[in-house]
Amino acid sequence: EFNPLLVGPFVELPGKDPIAPVLYPILARAMPGSLYYTAVAESGAAFTEALGVAFEHYVGKQLALCDPENLIPEITYDKDCKKSVDHIMVLPGLVVLVEVKATSLSEGGRLGTEKLESDFDRSPGKAVRQIERTAKLIEDEHPAFKHIPRDRPTVGLVVTMEPYHLCANDLVFPNQTHAVPTWLCSARDLEH
Repeated sequence: EFNPLLVGPFVELPGKDPIAPVLYPILARAMPGSLYYTAVAESGAAFTEALGVAFEHYVGKQLALCDPENLIPEITYDKDCKKSVDHIMVLPGLVVLVEVKATSLSEGGRLGTEKLESDFDRSPGKAVRQIERTAKLIEDEHPAFKHIPRDRPTVGLVVTMEPYHLCANDLVFPNQTHAVPTWLCSARDLEH
C-alpha cells in the first residue's frame, strides 16, 4: 500500500529539525522509478509521451552498436500513416522486429495482483500485437516493406524500460502460440 514516507521521507516536528524515521525512502526518492512517478504526477501524458520517444531513440542507439547499417527505423505506411515496430534489425540469418515500451507497471501490477494482467496487455501485449502486424506486412510484401527480406526467420523483441519481473518469458509466452516467436527484455537486459 501507499507509504507517505515514499513521497516525503522527512518528517517535520514543531520546533525541531526534520528527521527521517526510515532511511530507505530517502534513497528510493532519488531512484529513476520514483522520479518517473513524480514526473507523471506533475505532467501526466506529456511526460510519458516524451519519455517514450526518448526511450525509443535510446534503444535504437543500443541496437546500432551491434550493426548500424542493418538497423531500419520505424516505417510509416498506408494513407492513415500507420506505423510499424520501432526498429527492424536485418541480420544475415534473422530479422528482428523490436518494439519499445516505456510504460511502467501500476502499483497493483508490481505487487502481482490481478492488475498485472491488464498492465501487461496495455504495454508488452500491445507490443506483441504490433510485432505480429509488422511481420504480416513483411510476409504479404506490402510496398512499404518490400526492402525487408522474407528469406529468413523473423522474431520479435519487446524492450521495456523497467523489468517485468513477474512476467518471465516462459510465463508470458509459454507456448509461443502467436505467429512470431517473441521475447520480453528490459533496457538493462538489452544493454548487457
